[in-house]
Amino acid sequence: MKQIEVFGHDELSKKISELPKDEVIIIYFVGTKLEETGKSWCSDCVKAEPSIEETLLELKSLNVIFLVCNVGNKEE
Repeated sequence: MKQIEVFGHDELSKKISELPKDEVIIIYFVGTKLEETGKSWCSDCVKAEPSIEETLLELKSLNVIFLVCNVGNKEE
């Protein structure tokens, strides 16, 4: 598994256009992490993080791309 992180729609679109068309891509949209806490402003994202991390360990040996798209802060 290859993991890539982007910030916002424009970076996401650009990155997708650069990736091989025959690759499996999983896109995970997440609230951007706060500098003060290192955690997302989105409480649902924080709750889901342990499950996501566990699943990523299971996907580690697969030939997939896990694309994390930070959607910005709460005000955006």
